[in-house]
Amino acid sequence: MRHRRLAHWVVLVATVVGACQAGEPPRRFASWKEKEAKVVVFSPDGRSLVSSGDEGHRLRDAATGEVRAVLNTPPMKLVTKVEFSPDGRLLFAQAASDRERPLIVHDLKVWDVATGELRDVFPYVAEHLDEGSFALSGDGRWLAFVDNSERLPAQVKTGRIVIDGRHNLDISSNGHRALPRVKIWDVSRRKEVAVVDGGLPLAFSPDGEVLATGDRDWRTPVAKLWFTKVGRLPAELQDRSPGLWPLVFSPDGRFLASGEHVEKSLWDVRDGRRWPIETSSSSQRPAFSPDGKLYFPNGIPSMDPHLGGPKESFCFDLSAMPPSRINLGVGEMVVSHDGHRYAAIQGESGGPDPRTVILRDLPSGRETGRLDVTGLMGARFSPDGRWLALLTARQVAAHSIWQVRLVDPATARVHVEIPSTGPNWGNYGWTFSPDGMTLAVFYRTGSNSYRPGDPEPSDRPMNAEVWAIPPR
Repeated sequence: MRHRRLAHWVVLVATVVGACQAGEPPRRFASWKEKEAKVVVFSPDGRSLVSSGDEGHRLRDAATGEVRAVLNTPPMKLVTKVEFSPDGRLLFAQAASDRERPLIVHDLKVWDVATGELRDVFPYVAEHLDEGSFALSGDGRWLAFVDNSERLPAQVKTGRIVIDGRHNLDISSNGHRALPRVKIWDVSRRKEVAVVDGGLPLAFSPDGEVLATGDRDWRTPVAKLWFTKVGRLPAELQDRSPGLWPLVFSPDGRFLASGEHVEKSLWDVRDGRRWPIETSSSSQRPAFSPDGKLYFPNGIPSMDPHLGGPKESFCFDLSAMPPSRINLGVGEMVVSHDGHRYAAIQGESGGPDPRTVILRDLPSGRETGRLDVTGLMGARFSPDGRWLALLTARQVAAHSIWQVRLVDPATARVHVEIPSTGPNWGNYGWTFSPDGMTLAVFYRTGSNSYRPGDPEPSDRPMNAEVWAIPPR
């Protein structure tokens, strides 16, 4: 009997340890130090990335951290938007030009990712335009950007501005205050194919055949749909509230969503039908699941560090019309990018007790697993849905040690732990590559205390690291 009891306890202990034990250790690819370091975005294949920091924006090799191109150097104005082409071969970046007299001129620059060479520069008048004034089609063939040459102060008299000896911008001082134009370019041919009477925001359909724009006059609640190749207007979608921001197509191109106000809009592009969607937030970007079956008017729920207060999360099932609402509950939660599952976090944030992470299927809500986590600070799914990443902090003496734990959503077991060279303080940043195979982290080490006369802690360089995630 004694031997049987001993054997029982050995099996039990082995089971518990196995459930908590991390699998194959991750491998750190690259690292560098820089004030205010951050990884902004990975290329689609995960081989390149854009970093930002006190030294500006850089195009880097993700495996080595080597700088391929300098996108901007302070004290010039920072890059306001970066985007890789779908094949990862080109990098598009928007930044204020140093040629800003007599008008505000932005440069839309294009780099060859493999070589780091600057390939093209598209200057355009950005007077009174918001940041992020360009869009790239999903197939990478088409580029659209807003040029505000006609929206000028009345005192401007010049008729043409020569930017760099090669690019001429025709200026019209006709007194119109809100009349931008949208220019459409064929990227491979480097040729302008159409100029349409639209404005911000911009969004291409998934196949690139249709470009959705706001109206030239932002006060008009109209979304315009243009045939990309010829710039012809086949349809206009009427909204109720002015200022459609942003515009988002569903992955199958059937639906178009806008969401700047508490009442958001969802249109069926085929017949122009509109469904008003009441939400509790006006600031979140709407999103769709990759299969186009679920619509999240407040964006896909995420739990980021220091996110406070419980909130209601919900989505809509688009498999039948009209869309039907699916309530996910009240509290902190995070939904996988594929829309197949979500994790609900229970327990008090910042308290001494562990918090419970409950994994559920979507849309059924069936529970598939749960685990208790001490010091939980943030949670998110990898883009491929293979991992639920948990950011945790544990106290060692008077310091915090941060780490990322990667959980298999199918089993609720921790497989990978990514450490930090602690102790840590301040915010912790993390960015997955689109394929979910790489994770970039950036954080501060040391203490946030200092003596008079010493450099302030915020002036110290941050750690930036790129980790390869092992297979499950």
